[in-house]
Amino acid sequence: MIAKHIAHTAVLTGHSVLFRTPADLLGDLEGEYAGLRCRKFRFCARPTLLRMDEIGYIAYDAHAADLLFEIVNHRYERNSILVTTNKRGSSIRKYE
Repeated sequence: MIAKHIAHTAVLTGHSVLFRTPADLLGDLEGEYAGLRCRKFRFCARPTLLRMDEIGYIAYDAHAADLLFEIVNHRYERNSILVTTNKRGSSIRKYE
């Protein structure tokens, strides 16, 4: 709910927001030839905020992980990414 309100507030203040699940993003990118894939990466990099919901819901293979990394890399230090998940992962540790 918090992520939804952040994205909504961004839109209300004039920012562009792209809301996709990682599965949707990967579906758009997998199997595309290099030129079209590059255009889709630029499309993902353009909005002020990219909201990716349920990032830990589906297990990804190495190729899919590479594609998600490329999305993050295209947005790095340019625009924000808001990632949400409901899954508690074993790699999440509590530090005191």
